Amino acid sequence: MPPSYFAQHCQPLEALAKLPEAGVEGERLQGEIYGTLADVEGRNDPAQQLPVARRYLEIFGGLSTRYPDRTDFVLEQANGYALLGNLLMRQGDPDSALQPYEQCVALRESLVRSHPNDVVYKRNLVLGYGHIGDTLGSPVMFNLGDSAGALANYRKAVAIGQEIYDADPNDTTAKFDLATGLQRMGMIDVPASGMAESIAALQRSAAMLESIVANDPKNISRKRMLALSLEYLGHRLQSLGRYREAMANYQKSLTLAEGFLAPNPKDHSGLSQAIASGRGLATATALAVDRTAALRIIKQTLTRAEASVPNDPRGGQRHVAETSSEQGLIYEIFARHDLPAQKTQDWEAARSLLTRSVSLLQALPGGGKLASIEATDLENAQKRLVEANKHLPPAHPAHP
Repeated sequence: MPPSYFAQHCQPLEALAKLPEAGVEGERLQGEIYGTLADVEGRNDPAQQLPVARRYLEIFGGLSTRYPDRTDFVLEQANGYALLGNLLMRQGDPDSALQPYEQCVALRESLVRSHPNDVVYKRNLVLGYGHIGDTLGSPVMFNLGDSAGALANYRKAVAIGQEIYDADPNDTTAKFDLATGLQRMGMIDVPASGMAESIAALQRSAAMLESIVANDPKNISRKRMLALSLEYLGHRLQSLGRYREAMANYQKSLTLAEGFLAPNPKDHSGLSQAIASGRGLATATALAVDRTAALRIIKQTLTRAEASVPNDPRGGQRHVAETSSEQGLIYEIFARHDLPAQKTQDWEAARSLLTRSVSLLQALPGGGKLASIEATDLENAQKRLVEANKHLPPAHPAHP
């Protein structure tokens, strides 16, 4: 068996702290190097870096126990828990990520209690609440399906983020953190009673991000966040029957995403955003009763999704499945308003597309249990397929 990454690359670090002159600062330096290594290398191979992250956490856990007055050690220990959670989330394992995130937040809360005016500690706590919220119920990440728990943590993050922003409205980082927290709050699915809060949060998030982007137009990461806020604002407006407003927000989101793709057609994040915004735009257009435009947009989006499969087999196949399901929904929308001659054809088109979506989701590459997001996609496609089948005679299997 080949030696592990840890055994191969970390022996010099283990030797560092054992030098007679190393002392506490040598141990601290050793831990910081482990943390940096796990963070940077873990973006490409999180599983391999888990032992490195655990060693980082072990070092600072020991230092903070021996020197409880050293808040820098406690801060690093909290960061170690956050890093461990991040690596587990990158592997699609929110079940395992939740506990280290909660341990991180407990330490960060203690630092804020003892240093209530320290902006660094408060900002770290904002990020910690965001991690827990994402793990519990972010609609754009692998999550545990707890929307209420996610929203509660996002509200905590926004409350502290607002305090930091109010203290210095010219602080762009504070403004971005608050805009991000508002975005997360608004993205959580809520009952009708929570819709006004959701829309208000997304509108404010989009306005703040538009201001940030205007002052820093080359910052792509800020533009990505703006595109996401606009997409979800489109979803909320669409659910209230405000289709034209929804279409305007979807279009702005799509335009931003296509801007990411122009110089780099393989931009994974940009591609996902363009497909999601394209789906939303197509459905809102169908609900606004523009058949020709809706079908044109959804077919363009499906072509884009199909083109993504070679570079990302699982993600691309999921994009195709989601877009096929959305196209099936669009045909269902038309079928409900068609004259009898067209109605049957549209229900048949819906059934065909939804059958394809279900098959693709059930056969995602890599096998194993579906992630929560994928399971939700499958459940939605199956429900739509049941509805289509109600309006048609049973489909007959093809004979060999």
